[in-house]
Amino acid sequence: MNWKDLQEFTRDDLLQLAETPGPVATILLPMVESGPDVRQNHLKFKNALKSLQQQSGEDDSANWPSQISQLEPLIDNDDFWQHQSPGLACFLMNDEVKAYRLTTSPMETVFSGDAPGLAPLVSEIDGKQQFFVIAVSENNTRLLKCFGTQVEQVKPKGLPESLDEIRPGETGKGFGLHSFRPADGMGDRATPHGHERADEEEMVRRYFRAIDVAISEEISNRETTVVFAGVEELFPFYKEVSELKSLYPEPLTGNFEHSSDQEIRDAAKELLHRSSANEAEEWKEKIGAAKAADHCVEGVSEISQAAQQGAVASLVLSNEHVCGASHDGQNPIHGCVSAVLNQGGTIEFLSGEAVNLSQPVAVLRYPVSQTTTT
Repeated sequence: MNWKDLQEFTRDDLLQLAETPGPVATILLPMVESGPDVRQNHLKFKNALKSLQQQSGEDDSANWPSQISQLEPLIDNDDFWQHQSPGLACFLMNDEVKAYRLTTSPMETVFSGDAPGLAPLVSEIDGKQQFFVIAVSENNTRLLKCFGTQVEQVKPKGLPESLDEIRPGETGKGFGLHSFRPADGMGDRATPHGHERADEEEMVRRYFRAIDVAISEEISNRETTVVFAGVEELFPFYKEVSELKSLYPEPLTGNFEHSSDQEIRDAAKELLHRSSANEAEEWKEKIGAAKAADHCVEGVSEISQAAQQGAVASLVLSNEHVCGASHDGQNPIHGCVSAVLNQGGTIEFLSGEAVNLSQPVAVLRYPVSQTTTT
C-alpha cells in the first residue's frame, strides 16, 4: 500500500462506513508531515497494531489477525511514513481493511466496537476544516489547498495562468480585472464602452468558466468549501458561471496578486471562522425553537432511540462530544452517529467558543412520542 493510493476521507466514506455491521476496529492517528519527527509515524502505527492485537486477545468477538497482517508491511515502509497528511484512518472489518488520508489531526484512537469510530471524524467532513481558495487577478490564477495550518498550491490540468490565455491578441485595450466593473454601481470608475464592454464581460466569463472546469475536476465529488478571492465586483460573474456546489457565498475581497499563499490562506480562514461563529448562533436558535415545539431530544441514549425510529433530522455535536468518544469503542455515540446517517439524518459539527452544548442534541422531524407504542 502506497500513500499515493490512499484517498481523502469524504462524506460518502462516512455514509458507507455507517452501514458497516460490527464488529469494526478503528485506528485514527495524528501524523507528522515533515522534518526529523516523521520517524515517529511508523512507531505510532506499530504501537496501534500492537494495542489492537492485545484487545483482540481480550475479546473473542473481535479478532483481527488477518487484517492486521495486511497492515504490518507498512511498518517498515519508510517512504510511506515520510509522505503523510495530518492524519491517518484505518478501519478493519470482516476480511477487509479500508484506509484514508485525513486533512485534520485526530486524537490517537485504537479500539474495537459494534460500530466504526465515526464520531471523531465528523469534523473531517466539515467543509471549513479543509478548504480551497481560488485567487484570481488579471496576471495570476492560483488554486490553494488549505488544511490545518498548511497551504499548498495546486495546479490542475486546464487551469489558466492568467487572463492573457483567454484574451485574443490586444482586444482588451488596456482594461483588465483590476479596472473592470459590472454595469450596476459603476459610478465614475473607468469602464469599457459599448461593444468593448461586452467583449470584456465575455472574456471574464470565459476566463472564469475555464477556472471553474479545472477546479471541478480537481475536487470532484467533494463538499470541500471553495472560497473566491479577488476584486469584489467580479464575484457575481464567477457565481454566474460556476457549477461548484460548495462555492462559499461570501468572497474574500481585495487584490491578492502580490500576496503570499499563506497570507491568502490566513485571510480565508478568518472569513470561515466568522462564518462558523454565525452558524453556531443559528443552530442555537434552531435548537431553542425545536425544544419549544417538542422536536428536540438531548443525550446519546434518547437520540439513539429517536434515530432508530427515523425521527432525527439533525444530530448536533461539538468538540467536547467528539473528543470524549475518541478512546472508547463502547461509547454509544458511535452507534448513534451510524444510526442517524442510516436513517437519512445529517450530522452537524459545531466548533468554537460560541458553542456550549453539555451533551449531544438532536433536532427531530416529529416528536418521538408520536412514534412510540404502549
